[in-house]
Amino acid sequence: MMSAALGVMSMLDFGRRRDDLSPSSGPVRTPTRCSRSTIVASIFIALGMHLLVFEDMTGEIRRTNLALAEANEQVKKLAITDPLTGCHNRRFFDEIERREMQRHRRYGKPLAVVFVDINRFKDLNDRFGHDIGDNVLRTLGALLRRHVRQSDYVIRWGGDDFLLLLTCTVTEAAGKAEELKAAFTVERDAAGLPPGHGPQHRCRRGGGHRGDPRHTRFGSPISDIATSCGRKLVKRARTPRSPVLL
Repeated sequence: MMSAALGVMSMLDFGRRRDDLSPSSGPVRTPTRCSRSTIVASIFIALGMHLLVFEDMTGEIRRTNLALAEANEQVKKLAITDPLTGCHNRRFFDEIERREMQRHRRYGKPLAVVFVDINRFKDLNDRFGHDIGDNVLRTLGALLRRHVRQSDYVIRWGGDDFLLLLTCTVTEAAGKAEELKAAFTVERDAAGLPPGHGPQHRCRRGGGHRGDPRHTRFGSPISDIATSCGRKLVKRARTPRSPVLL
């Protein structure tokens, strides 16, 4: 815009200098209608060019901001996603634990906490190698994500441990866990993975507590319930002839 004004001023100044250089004895020349039209047209052309440049810069800024927003969203997603299984990670759980407890308290909806791990996973790694163990984890993680509603959560708790937060009763969660176990067996066999190493689970009921919204009716945070379930699964797995499904 400034350069357009400067260009017009230069054109007018050039016209004045031409008038100053004309002989004093000759008649005084005044700008013709054609020259004035040329000046006005030049002004509009310059303004139009600057407007096009401005619009182009605005579009480029808009595209850059959109790319930055998408990149930030991708970084955020990576920060709360387990890279091996594609499930949410513990960082994501720390962000939603209090919020989910408050939501279930407010609307009075049931909340089931399902802790899942893989039976004799250490033996699986020792016998077949960590690559096979990773394949089993990926298979189980993908299975859980496909069979759990979008309103529920699948979280890799660590190692071969997974945590499910389901909006349902404990009875319904136990039935869902049985379906997941049967589906995993089919996928494990189809993928040629070693038999005898499937998911085992433990379900607990969650709900609101008047003291701390993170607490369940058992008086413990969800994270403590998950830790307790994990210990009981490990203890049961070490018991001779213990059932895989709890």
